[in-house]
Amino acid sequence: MVFVLNISYSLQMKNLKRMALSFFAVASRNRRLLTPVLIVLLGKIISASWLYHRLSSFGQFRTPWMPELTDPAQSWMYLFYGWDTGWLLGVAQGWYNTPSFFAFFPLYPLIIRVLSLGSDANMLLSALIVSNLFGLAWLPFFQATAEEYMSQEEAYGCTLLTAFFPYVFLYSTVAYTEPIFLFACVASWYFYLKDNVKVSAILSSMATLTRIYGIFITIPIIADSLWRRKWKNLGYLLIPVATLFFWSYYCFINTGNWLAYILETRGLHEVSWRGLRPFSEAYILPFLDGSLGSKFYYWGLDRVFTFILGYIAVASYLSFLTTKVDWRLAFYTSILFITLVFYAPFDSYPRFFSFIFPLWLNLRIKNSVAVTLAIGLSFIFSLMIWYQFLMAAWVA
Repeated sequence: MVFVLNISYSLQMKNLKRMALSFFAVASRNRRLLTPVLIVLLGKIISASWLYHRLSSFGQFRTPWMPELTDPAQSWMYLFYGWDTGWLLGVAQGWYNTPSFFAFFPLYPLIIRVLSLGSDANMLLSALIVSNLFGLAWLPFFQATAEEYMSQEEAYGCTLLTAFFPYVFLYSTVAYTEPIFLFACVASWYFYLKDNVKVSAILSSMATLTRIYGIFITIPIIADSLWRRKWKNLGYLLIPVATLFFWSYYCFINTGNWLAYILETRGLHEVSWRGLRPFSEAYILPFLDGSLGSKFYYWGLDRVFTFILGYIAVASYLSFLTTKVDWRLAFYTSILFITLVFYAPFDSYPRFFSFIFPLWLNLRIKNSVAVTLAIGLSFIFSLMIWYQFLMAAWVA
């Protein structure tokens, strides 16, 4: 399976290299697509520098995630380390040598493994390089996609507002799978809009190998192809379907279960210190049928509960508004949103919802002052949750 994944990886990289050269050739002639990249990069550098200084108050940088004997020269890399990073590096180092690792999809660990040349000493550096490259690469594609639905000025503001939203800013910077997932989904839809279905399908395969619901990005493409009777497009979509099949088959030959990635994901949530189930299963349905009783008011996370309810309401409203942007993206957004509500752990909703990229296409603000103020506030909040993330506080 590693051999198959490496072949798939090589083919994807060849196509992506060709795709990147052509796209950035266009971007160089349209500097507006590169300006948000530079602004966000500057924001990441300032944030990392401030946090490094903030966490070096006793003369040496330190976070709870760092091993006791960390080389001081490499300590800065732990600015990008926390929570799932350890699991992902574990997969990259030992591959899938334990059942729990199957909760994590293989593309990000595989790229880390290839880039680090198999050396454990280079794994963390490779991980943060990959996450930050993809954490910037999605921006031109998102802005170009947004320009399909709004003016260039509005798309520019929409891109910056999305990039500086605290959860997007944090999880597109630290060593997580979100940067590759966001890049693959946005770029897949961008190339589909440009009628390059082959490249779109390859990018959909990347999304499929990144997160458990990555295959969902094919939903708007399938819906549009059926609506317009473009049967040839459906043939290209066999690429991400085949990708998911081979990944499932690899799970089967190693664990005896085709859906090991689903079972292990759920298992990690149940045995973790949080022990949380999907919000609908744990609270919505029991509340409606009365089985929670008085415990509903004393379940121990009442403040988080109120916050999550508000977050669900806002995200569902934005999902509905997406119908005014593009019915195909609204279809994708609605299915993904409902799936997350019913099957994802609720304390991760802020992170998961933030990376449903069509939600952000509702932001059409022409007032540059309002955009600047919103970005400034978001930047401060991003620093706050990044700091909490590094201090081993659960933020999403």
